Amino acid sequence: MNFAHHVGPKIHTAEHSPWEIFSDILPRDAIQVIVRETNKYAEQQMRGSNLGHYSRAHQWRPVDEDDINVFIGLVLFMGMVKLPAYDLYWANNWMLNLGMKGVMPRDRFLAILSFLHCADNEQMPQRGHANYDRLYKVRHVMDLCVNSWQEACSPPREVSFDETVVGFKGTTSMKNYNPQKPHKWGLTVWSIADPISGYVYYWDVYTGKAQQVDPRTQNNDHMGTVHWLTWDALEKAGMLNNEHHVFLMFPSPILSQYIGSCTLVCVQTEIASAWISSTS
Repeated sequence: MNFAHHVGPKIHTAEHSPWEIFSDILPRDAIQVIVRETNKYAEQQMRGSNLGHYSRAHQWRPVDEDDINVFIGLVLFMGMVKLPAYDLYWANNWMLNLGMKGVMPRDRFLAILSFLHCADNEQMPQRGHANYDRLYKVRHVMDLCVNSWQEACSPPREVSFDETVVGFKGTTSMKNYNPQKPHKWGLTVWSIADPISGYVYYWDVYTGKAQQVDPRTQNNDHMGTVHWLTWDALEKAGMLNNEHHVFLMFPSPILSQYIGSCTLVCVQTEIASAWISSTS
């Protein structure tokens, strides 16, 4: 069956630079939110607390878009070149001269890291409120990024829906333990992606179990957590009733009745590529 939808990049061509493409993956709207909320949080902290004599906050100056872009670039670099402490990236030792000093001073980087924010804490709905969201502090920036990913590229007929564990050892009620994952402790992330290129069209963090109402009839029949997460992700990614083949790692006859013309393909990840090649 022919797939009658556009597939591939919608706004990028071979003439676009890597920076232009990255600027659409992490859109300017998201950067502007981070700039505004980081400056606001820094002001709130300096106004409401007694700073120590040697606190770096005394040297704080408001950030702009260039500061945040450089900061994110350094964080990405640190993810590829891993050292046990931040100070080592600015070390004077010739063996560790990574050029960081010419990009951003260490104290400036650490100050931004201390005040980095994506939302206004003073506006956060409290637990029990109808709009309470465990991801409130990052939700707006996450939504801006996901919308940008979907605007930049159209998905192929075959897409993969699966979970990933982002390693995390800090304190949060959203942390899960999964002994079958490379990272045993971390945040569970559900995503829809192209199983060939790996391009992600939808991404969300699992925040915990909740009672979910049947999305079709809004009656008292409840879907399982995984069923709901799959249906919700496909709806937000605009893939319901669009003839997609959705690769799943679990059988779901119940879910099939909710997803319109989508076809559920319950296969192991390692044979997904072969299946796609044989049906394309």
